[in-house]
This record gives sequence, structure tokens and C-alpha cells, in this order.
Amino acid sequence: MPMLSRCRRWRIGWRGGREIQALWNENVYVSDSRGCAEARRKTVIASKAKQSSSDDGAGLLRFARNDKEKYSAPPRLRANQTGFRFVTSDPSLYDFSPYRGRKPIIWPGGKSVAVWIAPNLEYYEIDPPAHPMRKAWARLHPDVVGYSHRDHSNRVSHWRMADVMTRHGFPGSVSLSVAAVSLKKKVVADAQRRGWEFFSHGIYNTRYAYDMDEAPERAIIEDSMRAVREATGQTIRGWLAPALTHTPRTLDLIAEYGLDYTCDLYHDDQLQRVKTKAGNLVSIPYSLEVNDHYGFFVYNMSGREYAATLIAQYDRLARERGTVMCIPLHAYLIGQPHRIGPFEDALRHIA
Repeated sequence: MPMLSRCRRWRIGWRGGREIQALWNENVYVSDSRGCAEARRKTVIASKAKQSSSDDGAGLLRFARNDKEKYSAPPRLRANQTGFRFVTSDPSLYDFSPYRGRKPIIWPGGKSVAVWIAPNLEYYEIDPPAHPMRKAWARLHPDVVGYSHRDHSNRVSHWRMADVMTRHGFPGSVSLSVAAVSLKKKVVADAQRRGWEFFSHGIYNTRYAYDMDEAPERAIIEDSMRAVREATGQTIRGWLAPALTHTPRTLDLIAEYGLDYTCDLYHDDQLQRVKTKAGNLVSIPYSLEVNDHYGFFVYNMSGREYAATLIAQYDRLARERGTVMCIPLHAYLIGQPHRIGPFEDALRHIA
């Protein structure tokens, strides 16, 4: 399970699983009714669409015909518009449970919040095979700029980040691109020496699960388990899909292989059981909101703004009690010289 430091935190121990490729709860999926390859590329998502006898669906629709074209549709979609139909409104991955009124979760020792740090030790190929639904790099291959930026993790910033974590008593639960066990051995060995846990983030972060058949998806899970066991002696217990890409069967498969937890659902601030065909899987909160990738690349935060966000997140969750706070990190981002100081200040506050 994710490794938690001492102080006001505690190790999580729970289980529960199942998966789908798009959105959750009230969202409605719309797909092209023609069962051809082109139809599979016309994925249409209607966000929070509502149905009634007079209106077949409302909500802003977005759909992509391929990885280059994106279109916006009017907010109404009627059944007589050729080629589209409503499919389902809820994937039933988990039971609905309102936050207020739940049975209290009490961490051992009366701790208020379980905090875990998930360093992403990822491996990016400089010139990966092309995928029709998503580009691996923003620039033409080989993207030397993108590749070398991320390689800063393996050469410099992993040690800078890891030393700060160790200094304040935070072990890591490593979201591992499993190719790193053979291609970045010294980084993996350093994490192992520090007593960190490893869970799988797929093989490469430049290969995607969209449209993957069952056999290769099983092979990725099996190879991940074997490679980590051979390199570290650990048996992986958790899963974060490569580049956050999935198939409709992903969570069923990892539960079948005996994994305990998934980090691929972002729907709650507490542990939640999820539904699978076999096995016993739980969703452990893995945050996008305080993920350093989102903080710096999406929200354009400064290092101090990101640190302040971590502190605010922690303080609120600690007041609510029985919660889980994940801090997902990428060393090439948080380990830069101008960011590591504010990050250490945030860990000092939490510890």
C-alpha cells in the first residue's frame, strides 16, 4: 500500500475495483451508432446531460474525430440527429456515498489524515511508436527538448527531491514506469535503499492503453509484476495506468491479478471500494489538484503558490479527519532549484 510517514499520518489498509474509459456519475456517454473503426474514433461525451420526455439530452458536447481535430457541438442533441445515441449514465464502478453522514474513519493513534507521497519515476521514449489517438510529444520526433527535460529527474532532481522527503520523514510510494528497472537502475536502487514502495505505472509513459486488446494488457500487468519482483524483491500491490490511459477492463484485470488498490479514480477524499468481476480492489485517493504536473503545467503556479496549495489542502483535510492526502510528484518539476525550497517548507508544515 502507499507508504506513509509517521507523525500525524498512518499507513492505509483497506481493499475494494472496476474500470471504465471516460467519466463518472451523472455524465452521459454518446457514441456513433455505426460499428466501424471510424465510429470508434468519434467518441462523444455529454457532460451532465439530462434526459426528459421532451428533450433527449442537454449539455456541452465535445468530440474528436482523430487526434488532430476537435469540434464543439450545440448544447442540445436530439435522437433524430443521425448517427448518435445515448448509451449509459453511470458506469457503476462504485456505490454513491454522500460525504456528509458517512461512518467516521479513525486512523490508528487518532491521526487525523493519512498523507502519502507518490513520486512518479517515469520512463519516456525519445521516439516512441505513434498512437492514432494521442501524440507522445508536442514536437516532431525525436523531441530532444521534451525528453531531456524529463531526464533531469534521472540525473539530478530525483536526489534533490528524495533527500528533502527523507529529511522530513516521508517515504515514497513510487509510481514506476517499469522500464526504469532496467534503464534507470541507479534511480530505482536509490528509492529501494530508502525503503520506498513501488507500484506500477505501466511499462513506458509514452505508450497508451486506448483500444488495447486484452492479451497485451494482460502482458503489461504480468511483465510489471515480474520485473519489479526481480529487480527489487517487492510484489506490486497498486496500479496507476500509463499516462492515465485505460481500457474498460483495466480495473477488472488488476483485481484479477491480486492487486490491492488503484490510483486511477479521482472521485473522493477517502478510501472507497470499487466494483470488479473478481478480486478485491480499493480506490486510494491520488490527487490531480495537488499534482505538481497540474500545478506547474496546467495552473501555472509558482513554487511558492504550489507549496501554499499543499499546506491548504493538508490543513483542510486534517480538520475533516479520516481523510487521505496524496502528493503526486515528478522530480524534474518539483526538484528544480527554484521550487525545492518552498516544497520543503510545505513538508515541514505537514510533518
